[in-house]
Amino acid sequence: KFAPFSADKELHTHFVNADVLLLYKGDFSQKAVVPMIRMMEENMQSLVEELSRQKKTFNVLVEVLQNISKHGQPNEKNKNTGVFMICKRDDTYILSAGNVIDREKAKTLNKILGNLASLNAEELNLLYRKTLRAERKPGGGAGLGLIDIYRDSCSRVKYEFSQIHENQLFYSISINV
Repeated sequence: KFAPFSADKELHTHFVNADVLLLYKGDFSQKAVVPMIRMMEENMQSLVEELSRQKKTFNVLVEVLQNISKHGQPNEKNKNTGVFMICKRDDTYILSAGNVIDREKAKTLNKILGNLASLNAEELNLLYRKTLRAERKPGGGAGLGLIDIYRDSCSRVKYEFSQIHENQLFYSISINV
């Protein structure tokens, strides 16, 4: 069933008024994520005036997209799907993302995010350096991505886990840069 054109107009008006710069819903495989990263890298200079904010915004963008790509729970077509959005409010860029995640991964992630939220900037920098020097676990990353997100955020990172099915949750994160 197709939506009437009035729905398209309403969506467009809503996204313009909310200053949505990018909205993507779909496949987050490496094949899909890499062109999105390239597109945003090319557009970052016109979107973000300040060079340090450009770098932070781009860094958070890459980390969020990579996290969905690497850690999301594949759907029935074996694709990691999710949603990603960048909005601008005043001088702040808000990057939001969401994807389905396995219950056990969600428990671990919730613990990590809670720990990171409890740290101040100096403690995050110390943890970053310590993690950088630590050995990587086989099959896993060094854990620097989430630390980077917290370091680059200009305010508290918001996240939420919502029940979908018995063993699945929808993980949402919002970062202000």
